[in-house]
Amino acid sequence: LSLKEVLSFFHYEKFASWQETADKILCSSPWTEDKTPSFYFCQTKKLFCDFSTGKGGVILNSTSWYN
Repeated sequence: LSLKEVLSFFHYEKFASWQETADKILCSSPWTEDKTPSFYFCQTKKLFCDFSTGKGGVILNSTSWYN
């Protein structure tokens, strides 16, 4: 699964903030109302860091944080 597919499944709607390069994605946090993109995802390692919440790890583990 791609990051967009995972976030779309959980009704993520902040794709306007999406900035993508060959190996990384920077976008707004799925968990907070940030004004600047604070969610970093490394596509090669499948790891993320959300600087607005301090959460990080493997992207599939983050699905448990959704209610």
